[in-house]
Amino acid sequence: MTAMPDTPVPRTPKARLEHAAQRLSKVADALGHEQLAQTVVADARRRLDDGRVRAVILGEIKHGKSSLLNALLGEALLPVGVTPTTGAVVAIRSAATAGDGSEPGTYLLEADGGRTPVDAERFATLARGKAEDEAGREPELLVDPERLPSAVELIDTPGFNDIDRFRAALSRSELPRADVLVLVLDATQVLSRSELRLITDAVAAVGGLDESGGAKLLVVINRIDLVPEDERERVIAHSREGLSSVLPGPLDIYCVDSKSALREGGGSADSELEAVRALAAVRARLFGFAREGAAILPARARSAMLRQARLLGYNASFQARALYLERDALSRELAAVESTLAAREHDLDGLRKRIPAAGETIVSASKERIAAFRGELEESALAQIHKADLSTLTQVIPGAIQDAFLEFARQESERLRGELEALTREIFATHGELAHRRLVEAMMPLGFRGPGLYVEPPAVIVEVGTLALGLVGTIIWYLGSTVTGMVMTIASPLTTVILREKTVRDARAQVRDALPGALDAATDQLGAIIDKLVARHGDALDDHLMLADLSLSEQLLTALRTAQERLDRHEAQLRVHAAATDAATEIEPAKAEVEVEVEADADADAEPSKAAPEAAPEPKDASKDSKEGEDTPAEQAAKRLRERVAVVAQAELNGLEAQLDALITELRSIELDREAEDPSGDDEDAPVLH
Repeated sequence: MTAMPDTPVPRTPKARLEHAAQRLSKVADALGHEQLAQTVVADARRRLDDGRVRAVILGEIKHGKSSLLNALLGEALLPVGVTPTTGAVVAIRSAATAGDGSEPGTYLLEADGGRTPVDAERFATLARGKAEDEAGREPELLVDPERLPSAVELIDTPGFNDIDRFRAALSRSELPRADVLVLVLDATQVLSRSELRLITDAVAAVGGLDESGGAKLLVVINRIDLVPEDERERVIAHSREGLSSVLPGPLDIYCVDSKSALREGGGSADSELEAVRALAAVRARLFGFAREGAAILPARARSAMLRQARLLGYNASFQARALYLERDALSRELAAVESTLAAREHDLDGLRKRIPAAGETIVSASKERIAAFRGELEESALAQIHKADLSTLTQVIPGAIQDAFLEFARQESERLRGELEALTREIFATHGELAHRRLVEAMMPLGFRGPGLYVEPPAVIVEVGTLALGLVGTIIWYLGSTVTGMVMTIASPLTTVILREKTVRDARAQVRDALPGALDAATDQLGAIIDKLVARHGDALDDHLMLADLSLSEQLLTALRTAQERLDRHEAQLRVHAAATDAATEIEPAKAEVEVEVEADADADAEPSKAAPEAAPEPKDASKDSKEGEDTPAEQAAKRLRERVAVVAQAELNGLEAQLDALITELRSIELDREAEDPSGDDEDAPVLH
């Protein structure tokens, strides 16, 4: 009996996600983004192997984020005070996760995971943002395992409205890596506009909540003790109403008093104070995510990789644009970007605010041009209608109006393309690939058909009228008196003339009546297309800014440098290939020349009179043959080489983009097992003491 072949065992969702992370990391490396490649692998390992849920604490300055964390931990381990305290990202982890035997205490964490102990005073200075570690290490607080589950890590962040915008941007850099967002509001000044923008950006940065992106959200209103009890329900209602405008689904809002809870050693569910019991509920919910890691983390890993793939797609687009720049132009571009970035760091908040403002200016100017064009077109059309005959009214004028609109739309498309590219260059300080490859819809005529202006053909009405008069005259001629019949028959052509004039007047009136509505419909359609186009472009720019975050400057330079390196590599390979090809092709002609010489010598011995060679033609002067203004053969060869290099480099880049597309498709196809075994182990059921 023949043995049946082994059936391949389907890979688990976890294995597929890990494999996708490795592939995505390789693509990032190939695109020159080594740091992003490391982040992809590190985040996948934390989520899929270590099973650690990352909770990021967000809020504006002086809202008590650090006080909340101290209360959750049951001890004042983070610096607090009357001035803004957290000026850097601070990671808080259980000492059980260290893996290197590190005891609870304060450390500086290396990029490779190594730890260096630091005294409490230095730690506080770094955490407050009063100084920066010269090696770029991250302040880390390791706590007793009894205070924090090993499967949960907490990230304290600077206030988002800190005067130092760098700190705010640094906070946002942690958002994409978050699994849980804890939004801290102040009961005395709850839910400002900036906080609504914060939470909107935060949800977008993590890729969405629950089903869409797998992230979780907790809303904590701190310092509720400063609000009279009869006003607290109003504070909660106001918060719920504001948040519901930007967040889908129901929200759990916790009103806490962190300071009172800390005085009670962290607070408990049995406290006499409702605000302290609420903090205990926050702790239970937050630390309870440790037991939900098997459901939360695979979804978060997939969402993060989809985000990272999208970011790599943007950067590949920038690099693709750079491939087609002249080498000197690319060098100048790189130097200009380096100079710009050296002069000032990208202010992400400022850049993001400029995008919608610039978009409104572009749209406003476009609508003014459309309105002016409409007025001129209507005036010109009415002048033509006043003297037009039937054929012109029914055939020429509608087509002319549509052609005029389409030509204006084409010109407006080119103007908008230039303005959007200028905006992109201003935002990114480099060539705007988003205005070239990813916004093909800027060619608005492809989606714009011009105004529809229909005039009923009056010639048919005239013919029917003439026929009716002729029949009437004939009938009267036979059935009535001769005089009457003759009168009608003679009158028929005259009446036809009168009817024709009346029909032309009616047609002119019809066109005049229909023209304003047709022009309004056309301008509305064109305006809607422009609104949508500019909004899409702004969204794409904003999306890239949010995805790139603090690494934006580095990524722009990396795209240009990698493009230059890619071109250099392919040019060198093509030159080697061309040299080898030339050497091979020179061998055959040399053999042929030798054979010809041998035959010629033989002929010369036989017939000396025929052996005398003709005078060799003078070599041509290439400079004489080339017309003035044309490239020399050497220049043409160099141009062809540049074109071949760009094509080969683009083909390589297309392959990487195809891999990204395939990865995105595969990631979306993975069916996550919500009932999978908790990868974090059984130790999360151990009690957490306060």
